[in-house]
Amino acid sequence: MAALLFVIGRILFYLGYRHGAGGRALGMALTMMPSALGYLLVGGPALFGG
Repeated sequence: MAALLFVIGRILFYLGYRHGAGGRALGMALTMMPSALGYLLVGGPALFGG
């Protein structure tokens, strides 16, 4: 699922590139989301002993 969101995010980022920052926002968010959630899910318990 994370890989699918990443790919969709990259495609939307590419398609929105000519529309400026606002056009790239959704693609950037979808690209970043799986990585950020992964870091929280793995790093949180590692840092806080969970």
